[in-house]
Amino acid sequence: MPSFPHPQQAQREDLAALRRRIVEMERLSGLPDGPARPRLSLGGALDEVLGGGLARDALHEAFPAEKGNAAAVLGFALALAAGTRKPVLWVRQDMAALEGGDIYGPGCAAFGLDPSRLILVAATDAADTLGAAEEALGHGALGLVVAEPWGSPRLIDPVSYTHLTLPTN
Repeated sequence: MPSFPHPQQAQREDLAALRRRIVEMERLSGLPDGPARPRLSLGGALDEVLGGGLARDALHEAFPAEKGNAAAVLGFALALAAGTRKPVLWVRQDMAALEGGDIYGPGCAAFGLDPSRLILVAATDAADTLGAAEEALGHGALGLVVAEPWGSPRLIDPVSYTHLTLPTN
């Protein structure tokens, strides 16, 4: 009879394999690694876990452990957006806006993000959402690109996530 690893052990092994793959991809990218790579400090224990903070000029994925907690991830993205002086492109799939509500300019301002720097793009499906964000990533004029698809599109695995790209300022 075959022996199967405990689910938590399998998850740890999958995560370790993913981390090794990311390190290899970063090595092949030609970007500096380790302390030489520009980072955005998040403070305390988070910086320690992330090797000094979030890497700049890198793609990050943030997604809630549970579908109902997407607002926390969006709040994190908003905090990152408020920390840049450049324009912020936020691409939202239409259904994400319907489910999560519209982005409210005065609320962004109260959070520290000048709404005049926020460029909102509405997309009809996950492919358009990710395609628009991918296109925007090639433009150095942006301080942050956020892609907000909805549901469980076949193009991606997580239930709901947000892509965050932090260029060097």
